[in-house]
Amino acid sequence: MSSLLTLSDALPKHDTYFTSVVGKLLDTIKSLAGDQQRQQGGEGKQAQDLKDKLESYARVNDLPPTSYLIPHSGSNDQGWKWDTARWGNDGKVTEVVDALVKVSIHTVDGGLQSGWVIVCLS
Repeated sequence: MSSLLTLSDALPKHDTYFTSVVGKLLDTIKSLAGDQQRQQGGEGKQAQDLKDKLESYARVNDLPPTSYLIPHSGSNDQGWKWDTARWGNDGKVTEVVDALVKVSIHTVDGGLQSGWVIVCLS
């Protein structure tokens, strides 16, 4: 019980960190998409063109993030599923959170700071 209370205190900090890293990643994608559009002579194009390009870059398993996280009913999209091979079924919540923070999100953040953007966490 005490580990869950400790975790409940830590989760808002992790949430802030995750949100910050995802924001940096999206800013990098926006910058790259904007640079590519300028190189192709598209400076006068509408904001919708840039939005479409961003949506083509910001994908999870070839789906828009919202479709991946919340598949539409009746669709055949392969949305989010718990990865039992990686995380197991009986792991402690604290271990899963620690792994997400220490391995996954630190990998993305370190990659952004190092200048590489392509990240695969599968």
